[in-house]
Amino acid sequence: MFDAPADVEPHTAVETLLEHHPELHLCAVVTAVDARLLVPDLLSGETAFSAGLAGSASDPRTLGDVLLRQIDLSDHVAVVRGTATTAQVRVCRSLVTHLNPAAGVVSDTTGEHPPTLFRGSFDFAAALHRVLPSFPPPPPSDPAEDGAAQTAVWRRFHPLHPGRFFEVLDEMTATSLRSRGRLWLAGRPDTMVVWEANGTSLSLEPGGPWTAALPARNRHLVTGFRPPATAFDWRPGTGDRCQHLAFTGLGLDTGRLFPLLDSCLLDPAEEQEWEAAGPPPDDPFQPFFAHEHRPDG
Repeated sequence: MFDAPADVEPHTAVETLLEHHPELHLCAVVTAVDARLLVPDLLSGETAFSAGLAGSASDPRTLGDVLLRQIDLSDHVAVVRGTATTAQVRVCRSLVTHLNPAAGVVSDTTGEHPPTLFRGSFDFAAALHRVLPSFPPPPPSDPAEDGAAQTAVWRRFHPLHPGRFFEVLDEMTATSLRSRGRLWLAGRPDTMVVWEANGTSLSLEPGGPWTAALPARNRHLVTGFRPPATAFDWRPGTGDRCQHLAFTGLGLDTGRLFPLLDSCLLDPAEEQEWEAAGPPPDDPFQPFFAHEHRPDG
């Protein structure tokens, strides 16, 4: 058993272990979560440095960022009861199921240990795909029976109006414990925008080109770094451009959230105008695109 230091990124620890000890067979990667603290930690906004999970005060990550990355990479999650109530354990197990549907749950309350914990084989490539915020995994096909947590996916095929979308950012981040995915902004048909939010933390940045923005001869350069299922995520005319945001939380109000997001989409007339004119000079997202990718024809 190898216990990774708290301030080391989990994928770095796994990669280093496999590189320096090729004779080892890695059965599983396990993250332990305190059932009493999971929700407060995701909402707290505490910095990773103040929580002892980063080596520098300049590290921009929050405690929630670090915890989620550990859960994403792992193929097993141990739910530790400690002083948690039965209700807190139930919520924690349900959330873990939604945050990483691929992970087996190890519980110190039931004594359950999935067979793969000691007799499996950790799939590092699949784990690296799980940590990509732009390509969140589908919601669990068999969620926890209590339904405490929910994951709702907003998926559309028209670009977002940057101004209208910028105005709803605060409301969007407050609706869930975690959200992640990819966005298509009007006036920027080449660049995929990566969205990741939890608690008070929001990351919004260019995520490279849409596959459709590249010449056909170069598309293999990006498809090899994206989950295999995205090869089927293609529509005539727009290719892989889309809005795809997955929201995970407790008591999600999709009746309010999804219409709010829909109101930010361009209608067909606006879409033609924006794609012809490009981004306006007062585009609120301009600072995020100082090094925007411009694919060669």
